[in-house]
Amino acid sequence: MRRRPWVQREIAASWILINLRRWQADHRTRQTISDLATCHALWNLPARQPRKETGQ
Repeated sequence: MRRRPWVQREIAASWILINLRRWQADHRTRQTISDLATCHALWNLPARQPRKETGQ
């Protein structure tokens, strides 16, 4: 028994939405990890840079 074309389109659309939501969740996770890495790198910077001696 063949499915009606509109049913096939609904199934395809639902799979597209499922994949889109999965990609969005993965993207948010990767972005959060990247943001955390940036925060950690900034946190680990020294509070002040020592002045360079000019020798004069």
